[in-house]
Amino acid sequence: MSGGTLYLYDPDQSVYDHLSAGVYEIDPLEYEDDERVRGLLTRFVEETDSRRAESILGDWRCERMHFVRIETSEYQRVRDELRNG
Repeated sequence: MSGGTLYLYDPDQSVYDHLSAGVYEIDPLEYEDDERVRGLLTRFVEETDSRRAESILGDWRCERMHFVRIETSEYQRVRDELRNG
């Protein structure tokens, strides 16, 4: 991953065991992420009839807590600088 944002469904919270500390920032979903991930899942269900994605959407209030946003530390620094001027 060289830049951008990755959304990962990680109900076992195993992502922390596999990424290098200091290289990646792992955060819970923010409000704007919530809408984006729901939209991506909805589209995925429409295009693939995925039962798993449909199940996640059906219990979104609980399942959203299993998603994390992953960005490289450098990408997040630049994004934050642009946000804050």
